[in-house]
Amino acid sequence: QRLEARLRGISQAFQEYKQLKLLKNPIKGIYILLFLLMTLIIVFSATWFGLYLARGITDPIQKLAEGTREVAAGNLKYKVEVRADDEIGILVDSFNRMTGDLAASQAKLEETYRDLQAKHNEVEQRRHYTETVLETVATGVVSLDPAGHVTTINGAAERMLGLPAARIQGRVAAQAFRSPQYAEIAGLIQRMGRARDGMLDREVHLRRDGQTVALLASATALKGPDGAYMGMVLAFDDLTELLKAQRLAAWREVAQRIAHEIKNPLTPIQLSAQRLRRRLAGERSPEEKRLLEEATSTIIQEVDALKQLVDEFSRFARMPALTLRPTDLGRLLESVVGLYRDSHPALSIKASSSPDLPSLEVDPDQIKRAVLNLVDNAVEAVGQTGEVTVQTVWLPQASRTRIIVTDDGPGIAVDDKEKLFVPYFSTKATGMGLGLPIVHQIVTDHGGTIWVEDNPPRGSRFVIELPGARMTAPAAVPA
Repeated sequence: QRLEARLRGISQAFQEYKQLKLLKNPIKGIYILLFLLMTLIIVFSATWFGLYLARGITDPIQKLAEGTREVAAGNLKYKVEVRADDEIGILVDSFNRMTGDLAASQAKLEETYRDLQAKHNEVEQRRHYTETVLETVATGVVSLDPAGHVTTINGAAERMLGLPAARIQGRVAAQAFRSPQYAEIAGLIQRMGRARDGMLDREVHLRRDGQTVALLASATALKGPDGAYMGMVLAFDDLTELLKAQRLAAWREVAQRIAHEIKNPLTPIQLSAQRLRRRLAGERSPEEKRLLEEATSTIIQEVDALKQLVDEFSRFARMPALTLRPTDLGRLLESVVGLYRDSHPALSIKASSSPDLPSLEVDPDQIKRAVLNLVDNAVEAVGQTGEVTVQTVWLPQASRTRIIVTDDGPGIAVDDKEKLFVPYFSTKATGMGLGLPIVHQIVTDHGGTIWVEDNPPRGSRFVIELPGARMTAPAAVPA
């Protein structure tokens, strides 16, 4: 029984072995499948975890890259929105703070730029205003830098000195003013260059357009905030008209005194001579009568001549006050020319007027007196057989009117031109030298100017320039 039991056990074990042998390959396959499945799960998990970690790094970096592009394009308000607590989060926070600081700095820079732009515009306006003032001021201005180079010259200085800005600007003053006629100015610059402080001035004389011009030249040292020498400024004031006016005033005072001192005894002298002629004309020899008549006639004639001279002195010393009223200058000049057409048939005298010439607020009697004087001189210069032209020209841009008297006579010597308007200077043998000074005074009283120039190919041209404005009142008709 034991053996049988063992045999059954062995047989049963063999049967189980055979069954297990049959199940070996399937079980082995199952295990292999389980192993492969676990491997796939591990690989998938590792891959997913790697992708998760990579995405946590690459997304913030990608957003940072996009942020850098936005900042580079000028959008400093761009913010990177990323939630991270690691180093990437710290980098993102630093980037956002950087863009915020840049935006604040840009706002400050823009505000500073606007302030600078406003100040620049203000400086430009001041510079333009200063340049405008320098160009329009009547005083000539020339500035020099510390090395003595000419940096600025305004229009008045160009006209006074006869030196264009393009010719002397940027040049050394010693070269710019090396001409002998500028020797006084060059000497003033040298003195200030040595002193480098304070102000120096002197009166200088230049030849311009054939006439002597008197200028008051002032040199002032320029100092910086720290007291350093920055150059100098030269200012020129034209004293020519002022000196003429002073001389004219002095001559008028002299004429008034002379007229007063001479006029009083003239009448008693004339009456005494006439009385002597009547008293002593009785029983006298023919020789005595002739001598008496000749002596008393000479006294009376000379007294009359002195009276005429005194009357001229009086008229020159006491010019009548102006009576201004709207006047048609064209008709006034035509009336002057008409006086000479009849009395000088051999003379060619013409008058012309601008068609747009307005009526002027002047004293027609005084202007007529001045033009008559000029025309009379022109007629005498041409010998009463030449050509004389009286012309009016309207200058609308300057709002001024010119009266031009031209002749084709022998002309005026260069040395005599600047003396023509000085009292008691005359180129005529019998002239007293008061006609042109009276004309000058009349023109000056009207706020105008007068000058003389050559009339090519021969002759002279006197030019009166008066300020003009269109009048609404009817113009006066000259007598």
